[in-house]
Amino acid sequence: MDKLYFQVHPNHYLNKSYDSKVRFISYWHQINEIIKLKPKSVLEIGIGNGFVSKYLKERKLDIITLDIDKRLNPDVVGNILFCLFQILIEFIVLMCKFRRLVK
Repeated sequence: MDKLYFQVHPNHYLNKSYDSKVRFISYWHQINEIIKLKPKSVLEIGIGNGFVSKYLKERKLDIITLDIDKRLNPDVVGNILFCLFQILIEFIVLMCKFRRLVK
């Protein structure tokens, strides 16, 4: 198996059927929850049409976007599964070093 994911073409995010009323309601809920939390920064994983990140950036929030498809122009191109795996490995290595220091 070459790929562990299925990526749609970027044009998928730019048509009438994608921009539905239900989707915009979802955007509102996402944005509302983020604003209520008052985070220092936000990582958006899977940017789709970029609506949420663009809206939040206009309100001066620090947004970092991550997507597997470089054609969508995310800040970081990558597979979140591999990113999380790398973070886990780095955490395990750090904990092993810490345990050696404590002994």
